Amino acid sequence: MTSLILRTTARYLTPLLLIFSVFLFWRGHNQPGGGFAGGLVAAVPFAIFSIAFGAAEARRVLHVET
Repeated sequence: MTSLILRTTARYLTPLLLIFSVFLFWRGHNQPGGGFAGGLVAAVPFAIFSIAFGAAEARRVLHVET
């Protein structure tokens, strides 16, 4: 069972972190490690979302066929 605070935080942080990851990618794609950091930050919201809502809901949102 996940808390309401975690679900609400995941719902609002997911788009913000994805936008920040795009910024990191654009800002640092020519510098060492810039694109890697952007990719790591892009993976974090999906991990938080799957913890908050469960793996089945994360698969549905990401359109993953199993």
